[in-house]
Amino acid sequence: MQISSIKADIPLGIVFKALGYESDRDMIEHICYGIGDIQMMDAIKPSIQESSIIHTQEQALDYIARRGEGAGALKENRIKYAKEVLRLDMLPHVSMSEGEYTIKKA
Repeated sequence: MQISSIKADIPLGIVFKALGYESDRDMIEHICYGIGDIQMMDAIKPSIQESSIIHTQEQALDYIARRGEGAGALKENRIKYAKEVLRLDMLPHVSMSEGEYTIKKA
């Protein structure tokens, strides 16, 4: 997937992990109608495979930051940078408070 502030495409599975959906099952449940949705399962299978090297939200955020302007920063700052990128560029209408990814309140 493309994120405007990031130089490289990011596998969808890594974006889901960066949002806190760390298991493949979580991602599948949010994208597919169910495990029986073979067509959609086949469509997201490559992304699941590409993201298998990333296991935690922190790893996913670091992966994203290393492909953007936060690449040379300390890890803590890279994580903050990636969260800001997701909050501002990708999901401007969604709250990015700790553990909360819902519609922002006015």
